[in-house]
Amino acid sequence: AVKAAAIAEAGGLGFSTGAQANAQSSATAISFAKRLRAARDALAAAIVQAKQAKFPQEEVHAAETLRRKMHNLIQDLQGQIRVYCRLRPLNENERKAGDTKVVRPINGAVVEVAGSHPDRYHFDAVFSPGTQEEVFLECQGLTQTLVDGHNVSVVSYGQTGAGKTHTMYGTKQEPGVAVRLASQLFEVQQQERNFTVTGSVLELHNNRITDLLAGEASFSSGGGGLHHHHHHH
Repeated sequence: AVKAAAIAEAGGLGFSTGAQANAQSSATAISFAKRLRAARDALAAAIVQAKQAKFPQEEVHAAETLRRKMHNLIQDLQGQIRVYCRLRPLNENERKAGDTKVVRPINGAVVEVAGSHPDRYHFDAVFSPGTQEEVFLECQGLTQTLVDGHNVSVVSYGQTGAGKTHTMYGTKQEPGVAVRLASQLFEVQQQERNFTVTGSVLELHNNRITDLLAGEASFSSGGGGLHHHHHHH
C-alpha cells in the first residue's frame, strides 16, 4: 500500500518527459524537483519496508527501478555539475584589523562583490554561511547516485583560510560534508549489503601526490602520468 501511494504520488507529478518539458523556468524545476524528491524518499522508505517484510523479489525490483529513474531525473533537473558558493563570516583577527565584508548575497543563488562597478556571480546555491546541515542537504542525493553506479566528486576550492576544511570535515559537534556522506554511505550499505567500501587518502602538494595511508610510499608526477616511488630508509 505504501509503495502504491508513492507510485501514485509520482504519477501525480507527471513523471515523464512532459514534466521535463514543462519545467521551463528554474522555479518550476526547483518545486518539481522538491516534490519529486519527496516521492522518491517515500518510495525508498517503502522499499526498505518491503524488503524487511520479505516481499516477492520482482515487486521490489520494479519499485527499485522506478526509484532509480526518479533519482536520476532529480539529478538531471539539478544538472550534472553544480557549483555552490559558501561565504564565511569575518574572523576575530579580521574584525580587529578593521576589515569589512566585500561580498554580499543578493538571494539564494547570486553574490555581489563590492567595488565601483559591483560584479554579480550566479551559482546553483549560495550559503552565507549556512549550517553544516544545510550544505550537506544539497549533496546528500550523491550517495544514491554513487550506489547506483555513477562516479561522484565533491571538491572544495578556495584560498587558505576560506573554510574548505570546515566545510568538508568540520568538527565533532558540526561534521562536514565528507563525514556526513561517508556516514550515509555506510547506512545504505547496512540496508543493501551488496557492495564493499574501500578508501584512500592522497595529498596533492606542489605537484606532488603523497599517499597518506601507505607509510613511506609517495607519488610524483613527471612527464606523463604518475610514477610510484618507494623510499628506503
